[in-house]
Amino acid sequence: MSEPGRRRARAVAPESGRRTAVARRIHPTAVLCVVLPLLTLGALLLVPTHDQPDATHDPTETALTQAALGCPAAPGAKDAALQVATSLDDATGEVSVRSGGPGAEPETLEVTSGEVTTAETDDRSAVVSAEGDLAPGLLAVRSTAKPLAAASCALPRPETWFTGVGAGAEHSSTLELANPDGGAAVADVFVYSSSGLSDVPDLRGVTVRGHDVLQIDLATAVPRRQDLTLQVVVSRGRLAASVRDEVSDLGSRSASADWLPSLPAPAEDLVLLGLPEGDGDDELTLANPGDDEVRAQVRIQTDEAAFVPEGIDEVRIPPQSTRQVTLSSVLRAQVKKGALGLRITATAPVTAALRSVVEDDLSAAVPAPALGVAGTLPVPASDGEGEPSVVLANAAGAGVATVTSWDARGRRLDEKEVELTAGSGDTLELSAKTALVRVTPRRTTVSAALVVTGPGSAVLPFTEPVTTALVPDVRPGLL
Repeated sequence: MSEPGRRRARAVAPESGRRTAVARRIHPTAVLCVVLPLLTLGALLLVPTHDQPDATHDPTETALTQAALGCPAAPGAKDAALQVATSLDDATGEVSVRSGGPGAEPETLEVTSGEVTTAETDDRSAVVSAEGDLAPGLLAVRSTAKPLAAASCALPRPETWFTGVGAGAEHSSTLELANPDGGAAVADVFVYSSSGLSDVPDLRGVTVRGHDVLQIDLATAVPRRQDLTLQVVVSRGRLAASVRDEVSDLGSRSASADWLPSLPAPAEDLVLLGLPEGDGDDELTLANPGDDEVRAQVRIQTDEAAFVPEGIDEVRIPPQSTRQVTLSSVLRAQVKKGALGLRITATAPVTAALRSVVEDDLSAAVPAPALGVAGTLPVPASDGEGEPSVVLANAAGAGVATVTSWDARGRRLDEKEVELTAGSGDTLELSAKTALVRVTPRRTTVSAALVVTGPGSAVLPFTEPVTTALVPDVRPGLL
């Protein structure tokens, strides 16, 4: 048995040796499978990274050639007026005023620089639009004369904030969303209360048809006793948002209404101008949309500076919530001494609104941004009984502000210059015939507001005109 075994071993050994020799021989295909990927990776590493195309591109800024303003309704007002003008010099053209919802025929108005044209509309909402040269300077104001109330017609914005809205029996508000375009628009409305961000499913995905206006009664949609803050975020199309504010009759107090001013975004430094004179109640509402507690300091703004009066403490605002502060006793005393408004500084961005009820008239101080270029406003119609004035405050430094006024036919009435220093301001009385007024700062910025008093009061902020638009950069993507 051992001999055959040895023969088989000798027979196998040569075959095994041949297989080992073959296994040690490297096949060319195997070489390519290993080397080619390494060469490719090396070549990619040698390509400069700055030569790679950027898939993102900033939008292009271009001259504004089309503008639309949403003018709120004045329900039940028989003397509702709509004034249209332009902030441009040496410009004449036609603007369109559409009122009445989808299918309504627009009215055409002729607008000329320096003049104010009154549109023949009723108390319904309206959209004022212009194309071409008139678009960058388009202005419009909705107003009522008795009691006096006014609101600047709003440009459509992707985001708008309203602070101090009411949703109860004594203080109620109506949110109005106007769609200037033919296609549907969609918005989400976020509600901040004293207890935090509220979950209101009915206010998410709110749809407004083309050329239509949607009104939302907040007392029905989100009933609350305390004042609220609204954040309107447009996710599709364009919408101009406004809020109609009302206080009901209570005891000897009569019911009154006005429009609530808006903010484009929260800020760490806010100036609120336009304090009515007389005895009444003042309620300051502050909102903190952030995730951390915010501390806010309230100062009285005068024509010389801003200071913290005795009796007003630092306000702590919890995250994502709204806080109310009653200022009546302190603020009424400061108004008698010539206070122009409030200045609010905070440790993080906040929104703010001051609501006053003086002699049965509801009015709201307006957030007045720093004005660095000329701002123009039509004067609200007041049946000849209004007394207009311009309030300047919180100048950034030494400079000059020129206040120019015209009557309804474009005739210049007056031009006044005010010397400004850091933190200073002034109040300038205007002629009762004033229909258009312009504030032009030089070498500094200053907050400014138009105040009209009569049977009640109305306040409008001066803002810088929107003269350009952003066009998105759209190009083929990389697949």
